Amino acid sequence: DALLLAQIDVSPEAAALTNKGEIFCWVLTAEKYHDSRALAVNETWLRRCDHGVFFTHKPFKKEQRIPYRTVFAGIPDKYENLFYKSLFAFNYIAETMDADFDWFIKTDDDTYLIVDNLRKYLRTLDPSQSYFVGHRMKPHLDNGFNSGGAGYVLSRTALGIFARQAYRNTTVCPYDPYEDVGIARCLANLDIFPHKTVNGQGQQLFNAYHPSKTLEGWSGHEGWIADPLLTGFNGIARNLITFHHLTPTEIRLFDILLYRVTVDGDCVRE
Repeated sequence: DALLLAQIDVSPEAAALTNKGEIFCWVLTAEKYHDSRALAVNETWLRRCDHGVFFTHKPFKKEQRIPYRTVFAGIPDKYENLFYKSLFAFNYIAETMDADFDWFIKTDDDTYLIVDNLRKYLRTLDPSQSYFVGHRMKPHLDNGFNSGGAGYVLSRTALGIFARQAYRNTTVCPYDPYEDVGIARCLANLDIFPHKTVNGQGQQLFNAYHPSKTLEGWSGHEGWIADPLLTGFNGIARNLITFHHLTPTEIRLFDILLYRVTVDGDCVRE
């Protein structure tokens, strides 16, 4: 750990962020996406988090003015190391950063997060309890796991338990080639299980797939679905929180439509 910590570079923009608040957002990215996906996330939803930061393995260009920490500098950038990256990242947040937040969400860099809806939803839960929130999927584990791409959230209590009891214990937290399954297994071994996030209309709040899957159908994915999924317009929740597998252009388009376009209600016809 000392070697990994010694290699971490913190950008001025990240150093200037508050270290206490309601929601801490960290986005897992890599150098090959610094000029594409990461830029789109940084231009849109990331700044709405109380603390929004990229965790990566190499610095961004200084002129990009990105809030980043090279938390993964000592971890080879390979798919099979994603589990180690998230394991180290959550421990780094809890132990090294000593971050004081109610909720901690991890997303990928091709995810769009509606932070306002996340904030409203999380205010219905108690962060002093052990919550693990996201898009529940059912293979691999008896109680399922939360999709990494859809974004998953740990309450401050769940994060503390994870850091104290899972990080250095390979019996509680064994390696898994699938990051989200592995983190869920660690938490399950501590009796922390995925929390159901389907709303009262049966709609998913967190979404592991592209919006086209919700609109057009789920053929070929049925074996992964823990909670029944609606399709078409009725599948899109009014209190939607995330969609995954978006291009940089789609991330920007989401933001434009949600936050930068005004509809004149006097001219709308039902």
